[in-house]
Amino acid sequence: LVDQVGHLLTAHLPQITATLLALVAHVFRSGSVCEVAEEGADDDKTGEYDGDDDKTAEYKDKLFKKLRGLCLRRVTDVVTKFKTSDFADFMPRLLETLKPRIVRLPLENTQSPVGFLETFHEMAYNDTLAPYLFTSPEILPAIFGCMSAPKAAFLVRRTSLEVADVLVRQAETLGQQKGMSSHMSVLLHHVYLHLKVLVDKGGPSQAGDLQAQVRELNLLRLQFNLLAQLSKYTCTPEQAQQLLDLLIPFLGNRKKFGNVSASEEARRFILETCANLVKLVHDSNVYVAPAARQLLPVMAQATRDAACDFIVAIGKPLQKVAQYVLEFSAMSVKRLDEYDFDRRLAAYSACCQPAFLASLSAHHVRVLAAQSMHDVRDEDVSIRNHGIKLLCLIMGCIKTAATGKGGAATLK
Repeated sequence: LVDQVGHLLTAHLPQITATLLALVAHVFRSGSVCEVAEEGADDDKTGEYDGDDDKTAEYKDKLFKKLRGLCLRRVTDVVTKFKTSDFADFMPRLLETLKPRIVRLPLENTQSPVGFLETFHEMAYNDTLAPYLFTSPEILPAIFGCMSAPKAAFLVRRTSLEVADVLVRQAETLGQQKGMSSHMSVLLHHVYLHLKVLVDKGGPSQAGDLQAQVRELNLLRLQFNLLAQLSKYTCTPEQAQQLLDLLIPFLGNRKKFGNVSASEEARRFILETCANLVKLVHDSNVYVAPAARQLLPVMAQATRDAACDFIVAIGKPLQKVAQYVLEFSAMSVKRLDEYDFDRRLAAYSACCQPAFLASLSAHHVRVLAAQSMHDVRDEDVSIRNHGIKLLCLIMGCIKTAATGKGGAATLK
């Protein structure tokens, strides 16, 4: 009826939801009683084996499992068909009834999103229903737990990530920033576990056949998008460091990790995430080298800006050259897709001063050398010549420091 003539049933929605709620309560309560009775049945018997009883118990289990799935599908049908209706009385009572099953979601719902996850997925994409996912402290941790559950199917992990992604992006619109923040630590933990499993296995290239590799790559891109949003929230320094250590290899070893960073969008998401996370770690010195390497490749301007932001986010270790890195990539505000030559060449002139070069540390030199090597391949002759000049001066400083005739000892 809901599927065929749902638009004519709006006036009867209270009766439909009341009937559906009664059915859900009966089926889930009956299933629980049945399971408890089966578990305690051995206590009332003398231990005699009865094959018929085993078959009956197995049949009951399958029957109630099927009935629970049907009930949840009807719930999904109703909340999908009547998206703009008022479920203020129905949803809290439904979620309270289902709570014992919700907390077991990462254990019981790992092979298919049909059922609970499908219902929660529909709710997450409905601005009216999404706030109900924040009403109980057990719901979101159970949903997030499915993405890192052992042997969870691809569709289950994707559904869990999609729910997390839309809730994080819509938290401000829904007025749930505080509620989302309270679950951030749990979500980051499961995202970390999910990503770590893939890294430990050797990346998407080890996922199986070509179809499985493509699925994992798509899942990775979704996860990078989610992490870019999550990194804007506050997390612990330990969590930030764990995620950084997992993300940075994706920017380097392309072949091992499925060539993910070849996608401009994925690379930009990773760089934006790293820039947000590195601000939170206690010691950012260890990330200077990988951050400097991101200045070497030729990339789109938006991705280049994200790489520069990563350098700036390192903070104190690169404070002396961070502003110059931004100037080296400056674009004109008056002409579309054209360099701001005044700013770029002024930055090169400042960096080529002997006194400035003599005061640089190894970290500073690494960043400026990477920038120069990038600009040596530029199409513009003036930028290319300035890049060559700075690179030659840097090599001279390194040679001088290495021979012990002067320069900063940190260049060794």
